[in-house]
Amino acid sequence: MKIPFVTAAVILLVVWGSASAEPGQKAVDEIKRSVERSALPQEAKETLLAKAREAVNAGIQPDDIAVMVSRGLDRGVDGKVIAGFLDTAVEVKAANLPVRPVLDRIEQGLSKGVPPERIFTATKRLAEKLADADGIVSSLVRSGLKAGKSAEKEAAVQTVARALERSVPEEVISQTGVKARKQNYSLSLFERAVDTVTTLAENGVPVNPAARLVQNAVDSGYSEKELLALERDILSGLREGRSMDEVIKRMESPMERRDFERDSRGLDREQMPGGPGMPGGSGSGMPGGSGWKW
Repeated sequence: MKIPFVTAAVILLVVWGSASAEPGQKAVDEIKRSVERSALPQEAKETLLAKAREAVNAGIQPDDIAVMVSRGLDRGVDGKVIAGFLDTAVEVKAANLPVRPVLDRIEQGLSKGVPPERIFTATKRLAEKLADADGIVSSLVRSGLKAGKSAEKEAAVQTVARALERSVPEEVISQTGVKARKQNYSLSLFERAVDTVTTLAENGVPVNPAARLVQNAVDSGYSEKELLALERDILSGLREGRSMDEVIKRMESPMERRDFERDSRGLDREQMPGGPGMPGGSGSGMPGGSGWKW
């Protein structure tokens, strides 16, 4: 059947309008313009555009690809190195790992003028830590740690990866997870505990005392809010010039008193104020995780 000219024109307009309105199309156009205007040889341009298309097809947001490509070219980064950044992001995405930290690491590095080789090395290391973290978190969930929504696992994986990058031993993280599981804690509260250890370590508290304090707090049934308060009080004490031993003892005393009161009253941790299942306990949904740092 022959389609009237007016109808055909309308169809073409609708199709063109839909294509132009596709999410990310503006970013895709920006990628093409950035590459075409660059001083790269033609073959390098074609290779980089092919890598960008591969990243889009893998599910990487076009806006992120546009940032990596345009910033990289503006900084004079070789096309092969930019393609390597895209390859790493695609590999992380294909492994079903959180890709956001990797994208942020690349984009922030380019924005700050970090040497490309250093960005590439740091990004590959982060990808490895994310894979290790995913294994740790998955193992804890299989062993009984309460898992919530998929977003909670992704957040926990990112937090554990950050801890590993900051040289918190895998054994410390796993032990914290085992203690959290025994207290019937959620994955989000485990994440808060690991984040607290990492933040304390980043601020000068040796890993072993930091881990001992946090694990004792978990044993005592601390809620997410109480773990945040513990972290805040420790850092505040150190900023005030108190010695490390004094600060640690000040933090341990309430835990010992809390445990004594629980034991003397014959209460288990499920019944303790602020413990799991009680107001202010593990269901508070307090977001965890500090920003990534160079």
